[in-house]
Amino acid sequence: MASGPMMSFGDSGRGEWITLYANSGHAYMVIAGLRFDTSARKRSGTRWADSGRPTRGYTARHPEGF
Repeated sequence: MASGPMMSFGDSGRGEWITLYANSGHAYMVIAGLRFDTSARKRSGTRWADSGRPTRGYTARHPEGF
């Protein structure tokens, strides 16, 4: 799914365990305090990061029940 449609995915607001942040050009998610983000990838390793990123300009959504 492209990032734009993710702006209306699931329920509005932050979830207890999973939150998806999306705008028209990018999306990332935070699961149990860890961020999964394509921009978090370095030259090697995973796309998981323990550091946050600004949420301004992003819509927060979460899967129902999470």
